[in-house]
Amino acid sequence: MESKNLDGSITKEMIQIYGRLLTKKKQISTSNNIKIEHFCMTKTLSGKLALMKCQNQLCSYGTWENDMHCIVELEKLDCLVIRGKSKPMGENKFRIYQSEQNIKDELIQ
Repeated sequence: MESKNLDGSITKEMIQIYGRLLTKKKQISTSNNIKIEHFCMTKTLSGKLALMKCQNQLCSYGTWENDMHCIVELEKLDCLVIRGKSKPMGENKFRIYQSEQNIKDELIQ
């Protein structure tokens, strides 16, 4: 998988939302919102974060576009860009080499 910036966010209801950043760099600095391609979160046995592309066309977090992608629009101030190592775990699924709990703690701050 090519290197893409990942994004995490916690909603007002304390729900974690993860995805691949779609908003261009120039738009990020001028906009209050960003768009991500939604990925569902699971944990690996070692406690690391695993993300899988959202396949639910009735997803309650985003809107389905082009019959291929679940797109979520989030407020930029509530988001955290996740930078670090990732490894593909099959098609549309990969592992982040950071603890899910560490990412959650950073989002809450």
